[in-house]
Amino acid sequence: MNKRKWYLSLAWALLWLPPGLYAQQPARTVYAVKDADTLWFDHYQPQGQANGISVLFVHGGGFTGGDPVNQAPFAEGLAKMGYNIFVIKYRLYLAGKSFGCNTVVPEKLKAIRLAVEDARDATAYLCQHAAELRVDTAKLFIAGSSAGAETVLNLVFNPFINKKRPAYQPFRYAGVMSFAGAVLDMNRIYDHAPVPLLLMHGTNDQLVPYATAAHHYCNAKDAGWVMMSGSYTLFADMQKKRWPITLYTYEGKGHEVSSYMFRKFREMDAFMQNAVQGKEQVPLHIVEKQEGMAGVLQYDTAYNNTYYRQKVSQYRLIPDAETGEIIFLGDSITDIAEWADLFKSSKMKNMGISGDKTFGVLARLQEVIRRKPAKVFIMIGINDIAAGVPDSVIEANYAAIIKRLKAALPQTRLYIQSLLPTNDTFTEFPRHQHKEAHIQAVNSFLQQLAKEQQCTYVDLHRAMLDGEGRLDRQYTNDGLHLTAEGYLLWKKILADKKLL
Repeated sequence: MNKRKWYLSLAWALLWLPPGLYAQQPARTVYAVKDADTLWFDHYQPQGQANGISVLFVHGGGFTGGDPVNQAPFAEGLAKMGYNIFVIKYRLYLAGKSFGCNTVVPEKLKAIRLAVEDARDATAYLCQHAAELRVDTAKLFIAGSSAGAETVLNLVFNPFINKKRPAYQPFRYAGVMSFAGAVLDMNRIYDHAPVPLLLMHGTNDQLVPYATAAHHYCNAKDAGWVMMSGSYTLFADMQKKRWPITLYTYEGKGHEVSSYMFRKFREMDAFMQNAVQGKEQVPLHIVEKQEGMAGVLQYDTAYNNTYYRQKVSQYRLIPDAETGEIIFLGDSITDIAEWADLFKSSKMKNMGISGDKTFGVLARLQEVIRRKPAKVFIMIGINDIAAGVPDSVIEANYAAIIKRLKAALPQTRLYIQSLLPTNDTFTEFPRHQHKEAHIQAVNSFLQQLAKEQQCTYVDLHRAMLDGEGRLDRQYTNDGLHLTAEGYLLWKKILADKKLL
């Protein structure tokens, strides 16, 4: 059984656990009737000392299935800690169908919209009956898993309502908890005051993208192709604005992270307690490589700015690939070059994005893969070094880039190009200067990686050094980027090695 099928099997097993396994019998209340659908929630009252915090939970199931009853382990776990829990039933517009790549986008959007409407109506019901349900509306959180996580994130940030209408008054939740969720539109998330967020996501999620990619990783020509921004993209963008966001990244994990609300009670409790107590919550990214072994990232991993999104959107609209395309993939050093003119060939495609990091390249590899190029020349990492990303993380990201490209494009030849030196006699880019030791360390790793993965290593670094170990002034005018002379030397090196 492949990983994708295993994740789906696990998700469905969790959704359809026998209700007899659960202890507390919740009170069931109807909050709305819509056509033939009677919508209700199960109310799990706090056990022991109540802490005054309520949580509205939206279950997963791909907008095709799932049942509030099977969320009892989550609800009971928090209820035992003093929380007031409401697990809602909502309309499953695609019940008996699929949310996969063959389902047309309007149907997918309608499924999300109806779920968002129902979650909003359930919230309104809790507010209207706050006294009898013991809901402090200032301490009401919303949470969701998988499709439920997509529902709550879009409810808060893209609620399918014209926000300019006078009647629109969004409810401000005390916080949002998302387990493997994503949003449809990043452009609207700052329309209101910051909301504390707790996100959990696996880097290998093949259903809901960890960063920015097509939902279910559909191809651009599929009827159900729709782009979504996952947990990492939300974090990378929000941390720049200092929003109170915490992201738990589980390296190598897939969509099974959508079930982590059944086990991460300590993390949920700490997040909610900090939020209601008004404690300052700075952006925090915690990476777990193995269960129980966490590391807090104290460096800047952001890449998903407006320019990045503009460039990625252009790549998606570039006409179908020519046979034998050669892609140059990287950051501003790649982006600046006029590769097609330099080599006098339309087959040369520039996929460099100024300011990009290894994280950003990982997030947009699908745009490279779908073009099935003959060759890919990669240079990325100097912005990671400038941002203080540890060499080990850069190396792990680079290895992931190469392995994914090799797996998806077995016929494509990959060229790993060294990082270039910098010149600290210029002052335009101080964060990139005095980093030669890191550059050398990463380059040594890249040379070994190329050997292990049977790629070609291209040493551009040595050729561009001056006599004092800096980027030669004849090739740069700012100490980081190349002039025309630098690109001509780059071209000569590739030509001399007969790589093109």
